[in-house]
Amino acid sequence: MKKQLLIGIAVLLVVAYAMPQKKNSLEFMLATIDKGYVSRDDILIVRFRNLLEQLDRTFKENKTQISDMTVGTQKILKEEVGIKESLLNIMVGMNSIFLGRKTIQSYAEFCASYLALRQSGQSHRDAIAGLKAMMNIG
Repeated sequence: MKKQLLIGIAVLLVVAYAMPQKKNSLEFMLATIDKGYVSRDDILIVRFRNLLEQLDRTFKENKTQISDMTVGTQKILKEEVGIKESLLNIMVGMNSIFLGRKTIQSYAEFCASYLALRQSGQSHRDAIAGLKAMMNIG
């Protein structure tokens, strides 16, 4: 009886691992990084999805690259500069620079410029305003 139970458990485990695992969406992963635990229907996921779509239309990089660069920017800010900034704030700020217009600009270059401005002591708001000023926007 014990042996049959162990065989049954082993079969269940094999079946469970053989089944395709649901891949987490980029927006779910960003929300989890920003907030910690989030439910699958958290409004933050929708916000990240909308931002990714807007940024994807605005910059030349794709959604995965934009996500990775934003997380990298946040990590550098925290670890090297000692500034805690949310992914949402970074992405909202970057999105506000061009207000949805398609550009040939690089998200990576804007992240690097944003980091440089933040490292020089500027606030998030001032850094985004500085990026807009560099582009002669608003």
